[in-house]
Amino acid sequence: MKILLAKSIETAKVIIAAESEPLITIEAVYGDSIIYGKSLTLDHHTDILYAPPALYNRSTFPISEKEYVLISHVDLDTIAGIYLCLYGQLPETLKTAINFIDENGMHKLEEIVEEESKAFIKAYRGYSLVNPAPMEEINLTSYIIKLIQEIFINKNHDSYIKIFDEYNTSLREKALKSLMKENKHILFFNNEQQLQGLNTLYDLIGSHDYIVTYNSHYCSITVSKGIKHGIDLKSLMQNYFGSEAGGHSSIAGTPRGMKFELNEANILFQHLTFLLQNFE
Repeated sequence: MKILLAKSIETAKVIIAAESEPLITIEAVYGDSIIYGKSLTLDHHTDILYAPPALYNRSTFPISEKEYVLISHVDLDTIAGIYLCLYGQLPETLKTAINFIDENGMHKLEEIVEEESKAFIKAYRGYSLVNPAPMEEINLTSYIIKLIQEIFINKNHDSYIKIFDEYNTSLREKALKSLMKENKHILFFNNEQQLQGLNTLYDLIGSHDYIVTYNSHYCSITVSKGIKHGIDLKSLMQNYFGSEAGGHSSIAGTPRGMKFELNEANILFQHLTFLLQNFE
């Protein structure tokens, strides 16, 4: 059994040509284009399908050595989907919490009442800080199985929660160095330091509703909002960058696998500023 990463739809097509169709796909979505699995497709980024990986509640799948799972990125709800498909169930409160954070953002963590779920999410984030996914590779089987063993099965959480808490303590100071500009509504970061969690810092200076982040390593752009209403960010990014851009209404990004310039993020900041002036 393999877990293969396709960051772009072009890479997904190459993998399928070489390996045949995937047995399972989990968030193998590129804008509004979905790669379907032979037995199961899990995703919640489009209007075509609402099957959040973290909420999967059917039986596990027997999967042979020749079969594979196709994913487009690595985050907690993707990995939870892999665990639920291949290993077994999780507490419903944890599944709901993972999906809630994925769709709404880490800045909503304190809204999760159940402490064990909150601790689990912190532990995963701590683990990913010291063991980042090798995103330049295609075969992520070893990385993800090791993560599942450590966080989901052995539940070695305490040390990773400590890492997460210590990181968060220093994040705000580091974030100020990445702040390019701000206005009444928006913070704009150039994430040269590869910081995790910039899109949670709506109150970094004053109070803001939106965050635009440029990732200088992957040359990608993300926009998020800390309010329930306001502009639909998935629609915004698709209107601006094409149908392969995607995400959720509260957080969305440029097309997976494509590279963009810092100036394009700055133009998006200006465009969003203009839209918000007319939105009020």
